[in-house]
Amino acid sequence: MICMNDCKLKRSFKQYFGNTVYEFVREQRLEKAFALLEQGGHNVSESAFAVGYTNVSHFSESFHKKFGILPREMIR
Repeated sequence: MICMNDCKLKRSFKQYFGNTVYEFVREQRLEKAFALLEQGGHNVSESAFAVGYTNVSHFSESFHKKFGILPREMIR
């Protein structure tokens, strides 16, 4: 559709956005989870599952790396 092979597409994406496709998607998922927790309508596991994580501990670790705070601390 875009007349570009997979490798060139990924390289161009990284040049344009500054990170890989996977990193970009992960950042978006974590931002959405942050918003869900901040609104107060979801607990940690609900937020993790809502953004596509199946392992809550992996979600918590990724969340902590990005925001410097554990997700459970957001709901206190």
